[in-house]
Amino acid sequence: MIVQSWLQTLSNHPIFTLPASTSSAQPALSTHPSLSELARPPSPALSSIFGPSKTASQDEKSTGKKTRMVIARGTDLIVAVGSELRIASLAECKTRFEQPGQVTEELAEGEYKLLETPLIDYEIHHLVLNPTSKLLAVVGVHTVTVVVLPSKTWVTSIGKALPCRSLQVGRYYHSLPGSPSISSALFHPYSPTSSSLLLLTSDGNLREYDISQDASEPLQTLSFGAPRGRKGGFSAYDEEEGRAVGLALGEGRGWEALTVFVLLGNGDLKAACPFLPSKFVLPPTFSVPQADPTNPYQLRFLSSLLSTSLTNPARLTPPLVQGPLPMSPAPVTDEEEDDVRAVDLVHLSFNETGVLAIAYENGKVDLCFTDGGVEPLFVGEETGGESAGVGVFETIDLGLERRREEGVRPSFVKDPLYEDVVYLFHEEGAHCLVLEGWVGELAAAQEGGEEKVEKLLKEAKGSEVVWILKSDTTGSETEGLVVVNDVYLGYSMLVMTAQLQVVGIELSLRVDGISSTGSTSNLLVRTPQGGNQDPLSQPATLLAQPFTIPPLLSSRSTISSSVPRLAPHPSSKPNQPLQINPTTLRSFGQTVLSFRGEIRNLVDAADAVQHRLELQMKELARQLGQLAELSAMGGGIGGSGGKSSTTELERRMNEVKGRQEELVRRTDRVLQKLMESHQPELSSHEKKWFEELGRVEKEVKGERGLEGRVKRVEAKQSELEPVLRELKAREGKANGTPTLVGERKGLGAEQKKAVEGKLAEEARLIADARRKVDRLSRAVAAVTLEST
Repeated sequence: MIVQSWLQTLSNHPIFTLPASTSSAQPALSTHPSLSELARPPSPALSSIFGPSKTASQDEKSTGKKTRMVIARGTDLIVAVGSELRIASLAECKTRFEQPGQVTEELAEGEYKLLETPLIDYEIHHLVLNPTSKLLAVVGVHTVTVVVLPSKTWVTSIGKALPCRSLQVGRYYHSLPGSPSISSALFHPYSPTSSSLLLLTSDGNLREYDISQDASEPLQTLSFGAPRGRKGGFSAYDEEEGRAVGLALGEGRGWEALTVFVLLGNGDLKAACPFLPSKFVLPPTFSVPQADPTNPYQLRFLSSLLSTSLTNPARLTPPLVQGPLPMSPAPVTDEEEDDVRAVDLVHLSFNETGVLAIAYENGKVDLCFTDGGVEPLFVGEETGGESAGVGVFETIDLGLERRREEGVRPSFVKDPLYEDVVYLFHEEGAHCLVLEGWVGELAAAQEGGEEKVEKLLKEAKGSEVVWILKSDTTGSETEGLVVVNDVYLGYSMLVMTAQLQVVGIELSLRVDGISSTGSTSNLLVRTPQGGNQDPLSQPATLLAQPFTIPPLLSSRSTISSSVPRLAPHPSSKPNQPLQINPTTLRSFGQTVLSFRGEIRNLVDAADAVQHRLELQMKELARQLGQLAELSAMGGGIGGSGGKSSTTELERRMNEVKGRQEELVRRTDRVLQKLMESHQPELSSHEKKWFEELGRVEKEVKGERGLEGRVKRVEAKQSELEPVLRELKAREGKANGTPTLVGERKGLGAEQKKAVEGKLAEEARLIADARRKVDRLSRAVAAVTLEST
């Protein structure tokens, strides 16, 4: 069989082969060598301490199905099969496919290696990769083991097995009889060593373990409260609904980036803000949140946050658990589905808008938005009332058949390239949700207030939902979905079923310049008025309406086709011929009908684009014709062209220039007349005032005024000062004693007193004159401004 893409060769890769023995694995406690004694029936004393023990099947039923059994680390693919960890190189698969010659599925087969981890002897339910892709958390029902992954040179190693170092996490908190099962696990991105592991157990306790420091004892623990039923009171079903089932770390900016969200089985949301690992390093892109200046707890926290370092870690005040967070408006539920449980939670951040997606076992998804994030609250702080809530934008029904009594259990996977795209996989296949159509508008509406948000909730376009893979048979349930984004491998998706059958799908990159609204322009175009056929009165364009891109071409989904693929049958093999039976014929018929509808939509979209193109060509021809007419009109100005037309054009331009100058002069004359009519002449009081100002100005200024007298006195004083200094020096030499400047030899006391009195009087007159001059100058300036 000739293949067209390297993704098709993965279905025949040996990493996706079932083990020889497919018998169910034993519970983790019964196979663990160090806890073999604890696997025996507990004594009454142990039962009184740890509570009644549960079997692995009961815990598995309560915690849900296996999720995320396959992950990608760059070009490496890691698959969990039972208690085995397998690793293969996707780059090697693509290299084999691109070799010269005819490529078949047999030639494209690769190989895989086993990660040798003696501590993993339990059934694997979940795989979590840390931000540096060096640590892998392998989660079971009651056991978590962190594996140190091999370096990128593992491909060249010899042998089938790769020994890996591994550490068991929180053995005495999670692996003892009666201990709560593990609901979720995440690595905190702000850990300096990327080794801060958060484990959420079904009883609502969130524990942080630092793998690089001590994997057995938690560094901090948060309790999200006792389970709470919807209808009040406690019952067996309420206890199941009140289990903690989902964990999500906030993203974005401000306080929301420091928030941890926990989802309960009854759909309640709880949060703790601010939450950070015991040792943390803030990324360079982190935006410091704004604190309430009247709140000492927030100010103290921000001060410690900014002063902490690896060498000087700060002791932060623990956060206060908030919730359940109120949802407004309440999620849409059916009366028959009051007891539907929530199963998974994810937090998305797009354009600084936080979105929480909640999945339920009936195939419904609630998309909620956080208006400004959760309010920070600390232990010991008095709460002001109800916690800040979240808004419910829409409830999406995936349209699942719900043919299983226990319902479906969707799991979220984020897209590594687009922040507004999230995938869900479940027992009936996989879906893609695109949120771009409303998240951007929501960010703008939140700035405008609650009224704009309410208007957006009524009028905004919902999310785009695409069914990627459909499973119609029992045994082909989806157990893993991974999105590969690599320079060499490209942008693609791998979906794995419970029988280790893989489906590879190439994803589509978005084209810049096409918005989700499908409109190419928001300009208002003038429409024709009346029946006048004059070229100057015709519409500005034939394109009277902006072009709306057809929905099929304006889709922002990464899935190229809206027709879901069919998951392989559990009994089918990669090289086995297709079996023709009523089920396959029915599937072919439904697929053909779907493709016919999609082809019809594609033809309609192509016709719309072709019609728009023809209209644009006609518009181009019309504009070229009008341009030719304008050119002819311009060439006919002033005669038959040539030198005579240029001379005539200059003459007319000179006439226009002269006419313009005459108009300017007339405008000046009219303006002067208006000013005179507004204030034709001065009043008698104004005339007297100006005459008085003139008289005072004459007395002050001029040679005969006060200023002239002051200048003459200053000149005489400057002439007499050298003579006085010389006489003083001579008198001092004659008597041998210093004499004050200004004293004369033989001048008596009465004479000196008279001279000093005259000088003081003159100085006073000079000062009075200067003050009058200044006052009159200010008055003249003020009157001049009023008159103008």
